[in-house]
Amino acid sequence: MQLEITKELFQYTFGYSAKLDVNEKYPLGMKVIYEPTAYLFDTDTFLICEKGSEESEYLGDTIPFPIVKQHEAMHAFVDSINNKRITNIFKHLPEQDFGKVFWGVFDDGGENFRAYHRFEESCRYSVIIKWCEDNNIPYYIKDKDIIKLLQYRPY
Repeated sequence: MQLEITKELFQYTFGYSAKLDVNEKYPLGMKVIYEPTAYLFDTDTFLICEKGSEESEYLGDTIPFPIVKQHEAMHAFVDSINNKRITNIFKHLPEQDFGKVFWGVFDDGGENFRAYHRFEESCRYSVIIKWCEDNNIPYYIKDKDIIKLLQYRPY
């Protein structure tokens, strides 16, 4: 059996699950909130489920599914840019200011914004591939868009 790396699998790398919060204080009476979630991967069945869920109790051998925190992807993106001006902006920046400054620099609504998001997607797929290789999980990629994205280099 081989694991197909898909766009659905990609979603688990965010480490969040959507929950519906029903409350009268919201204009429509409900709101979607995102809660941090750890996912487990069953090495026998290749199923993924939330850690601590009823489903997870019935799984055999599980390992944590990889997540990519957004700030990790943002740091990797800055490191991938061969530009002294950009490097100097982020070089001595305190971590608590990193996100705000990052979006101030790259959220131009144009090419820089798209370049970051393509890079982040590529990073997430690359982490899945490395995780498969590190855990001896045979995998394949059929989706041509994912293959193309993995070849993406921002600058």
